[in-house]
Amino acid sequence: GYWQSEKYFQDYASVIRDDLSWVQEPNGLNRAVLDAIRETPSIAIHVRRGDYVKNPKYNAFHGTCPPRYYAASVERIRSTTGLEPVAFIFSDDAAWAAENIRLPCPVRIVNHNDGRAAAEDLRLIAACDHQVISNSTFSWWGAWLNRNPHKQVCAPSRWFRDPNVTNPDIIPSSWTVIDTELVSGTGP
Repeated sequence: GYWQSEKYFQDYASVIRDDLSWVQEPNGLNRAVLDAIRETPSIAIHVRRGDYVKNPKYNAFHGTCPPRYYAASVERIRSTTGLEPVAFIFSDDAAWAAENIRLPCPVRIVNHNDGRAAAEDLRLIAACDHQVISNSTFSWWGAWLNRNPHKQVCAPSRWFRDPNVTNPDIIPSSWTVIDTELVSGTGP
């Protein structure tokens, strides 16, 4: 199994967040995006596709969250907070996200960090006020590292497309589960 659950390390959460905090300030475009995140109510949206779509085995096992999941999650955060946020979308398939995800708020696609700078995306995701995560460990950690005590995190009700695999402890109890079916990801 993946053994991914906050329950395994809940007693050490503050130590882990401190250990995984960033020492150096971001520079260049990451500084500008971080400033933009801090200047407005913000929602980080992480859209995982990549190998989940390209690799047939991963596609059958994991699947991807459909566009309607992201829209429903943003609407949930808007309705419960009363905020008019800016959505910062992070994705390994930014073109697909820009074309297929329609949200009821302004959107900014963040796609300048490549694989070597993925930690910068993690920093930016964690800096947003709220998160909408995909069925991805990277998403999960970005949301979990957010120190905002009033954060709202929306997570998909299914983590695996394979119906024989479940992990009921993967989503912390303080997060909101949004009912969704995972899809193949090969279309919109």
